[in-house]
Amino acid sequence: MDRQDRARRRAAFGRLWEADAQAKSLAHGLELEEEAEREDAAFEPHLRGRPRGRFVAISAVALFVLFSVGLLAVLVDQYESQAFLRDHGVAGQAVITDKMYSDRPPRVHMRSYYLDYRFWPQSPPSLTGSRVEGSAIVSGPQFQATSVGQVVPIRYNPQRPSQSMLYFGAPPTDQAMIVRDAVLLGVWVIVFGGLCALSVMLAWPDPIRPRTRFGRPREAKPSR
Repeated sequence: MDRQDRARRRAAFGRLWEADAQAKSLAHGLELEEEAEREDAAFEPHLRGRPRGRFVAISAVALFVLFSVGLLAVLVDQYESQAFLRDHGVAGQAVITDKMYSDRPPRVHMRSYYLDYRFWPQSPPSLTGSRVEGSAIVSGPQFQATSVGQVVPIRYNPQRPSQSMLYFGAPPTDQAMIVRDAVLLGVWVIVFGGLCALSVMLAWPDPIRPRTRFGRPREAKPSR
């Protein structure tokens, strides 16, 4: 076999090897294409759910902020009312007319106690002798220690006698009222803030990881 024959055989073998390599490369590319299409089909529901997850998470945060602001406004109004009655209210006597309680399901220990009372304001003169009725939420021990017909101290607003408050002891100080409201607000933030954070973590969609096709980054298809 001369040199030319060997060269022709090497060239023919090289062409066969190149054709086989090209065929393997094409088959591998087709496999990658099919895998990418399967990824797109599996990823499409995740893309459609992303706007809904964001909406749920943002709604949870907005509701928590809204209710927190409302609770803070209620606590501030209650503090101002109690401080006004303590410092500027008219002292008087009230008669307990009824006792009742209500249970908050599902547990009995979340029971609320109420005392209905009646008093006769001495000022202003235009209301002297008139009867004013009210109701107050009290603690369990205060509820148990009070009976119908019992006389208890009271303070009321002389300009608006319907604004009144029962006293079972010394009037609360500013520090005591602030600490009480701060504890209540702190419990609200810890409990419901934690639930809000948990709902955001569960509802917020996971970040989209870049996917590749033939070794190059591939953009995700927009949701329809």
